[in-house]
Amino acid sequence: MTAHTPPPPAPQSSVLRTGGSRLIVATVGLTCAIALVTVMLQAPPGRAAGLAGIAVAPAVLAWVLYGHPHLRIAPDGLWIANPLRTHDVPWSAITGLDERLGLSVERTDGGPIAAWALPAAGRGIVRTTGTRARIAARTSPQIAAVHAARAASAAAPADRAGAVVESRWNVPNLVLLGLAASWFAIGLATL
Repeated sequence: MTAHTPPPPAPQSSVLRTGGSRLIVATVGLTCAIALVTVMLQAPPGRAAGLAGIAVAPAVLAWVLYGHPHLRIAPDGLWIANPLRTHDVPWSAITGLDERLGLSVERTDGGPIAAWALPAAGRGIVRTTGTRARIAARTSPQIAAVHAARAASAAAPADRAGAVVESRWNVPNLVLLGLAASWFAIGLATL
């Protein structure tokens, strides 16, 4: 009787975003919540409903620009969720990674795709033994994780010919922005 060994677990995807984006969303959301409560307590009900849009719109904008964007590393490639569009980029479609201003994925079938969720880490002072201090670019841990994942699953150049990047609009974000903008305009009209 032979023992059956289960197959190794499939690699799971990891979601990356900067910690600063969460702080921005939380701060703007808390500020808008305080403004909303203040409007609801001080304005007459008919007017408060319109004015609430002025308090809600910045929170929606903060969510779309900072809370939603993320990058998911999956076994078959990257899934980049930007504010208005989402891109599914297989490893075989990636020809390079540029991190000058933030992570940008260079692809075989078109222009680069910027990942809003992973801005550049900036610059820092580097000191090595026996040399003068110099300023050099730093790599964020999130961008380093993308580099490592790409190196671990590098596709053969022959596989790159048929690689296709799938891009689609983020319809929920667009609808949310449209509703928030309309409610904001109603709020301005009630001032």
